[in-house]
Amino acid sequence: QLAEIAKDTIKIYTVKEYNINNIKYAIQVPPKPKIVTQKMIAQLQAQTYTSKVETKNIDCVAEIISHRGKKIAVLNFANPVTPGGGFLRGAIAQEEAICRCSNLYQSLYQCPSYYESHFENQVYSSHTVIKSTNTMFKNEKFELIEPLEFTVFTQAAVIAFNADKEKAKKIMQERIEAVCKLIGQQHFDVVVLGAYGCGAFANDVQNVIESFKKSITFINTEQITFAVLDKHKSGLFDQFKKAFE
Repeated sequence: QLAEIAKDTIKIYTVKEYNINNIKYAIQVPPKPKIVTQKMIAQLQAQTYTSKVETKNIDCVAEIISHRGKKIAVLNFANPVTPGGGFLRGAIAQEEAICRCSNLYQSLYQCPSYYESHFENQVYSSHTVIKSTNTMFKNEKFELIEPLEFTVFTQAAVIAFNADKEKAKKIMQERIEAVCKLIGQQHFDVVVLGAYGCGAFANDVQNVIESFKKSITFINTEQITFAVLDKHKSGLFDQFKKAFE
């Protein structure tokens, strides 16, 4: 079923329009994404800011939609070698959820060099980030909604389950700092983060939390939300909530 929803999403943004109650909505082709390299990020000037931070046990898509009318940014937990991860085959993860409800896949597909750079070394791949402007047109239940524009920062976490633990921790710290500095180069009303790399990539949860604690001060925003959907009560949401509230 999710694979069919993916096909429908692609069909909608390919024809560039859709109808809700006989009202026609247009979807613009997303602007060409910007690939920001590790070298470019290293040259960024970072300032520090104070933001309201909250943690919600909520789907990332639902959280984005709840801020309609605001300038929104989201960190997409990327698959390092495949645009959209398992989006086309109906996989369930944060990146796939965003792709099912927006034209993010259309942007990621335009960045083959990003994925090629990860083929040889998925664990310790570069800190490269894809920045794209996208349109969301479905909600978390895959119902059509009025179009909503948001900015996506796509970065792969370390694949830690087959890596040296200490090295993986250090690289995750560097990667989180890098993407927070990049997001902080412009102002957003709200920034949606989450349990980055804490699922299938098996990164150390406390290390990810501590890395975010140190780095979210670089983000220029009024509000940061950690959208940590924990349907199975694994304790992941509780760890983030305890850390940030």
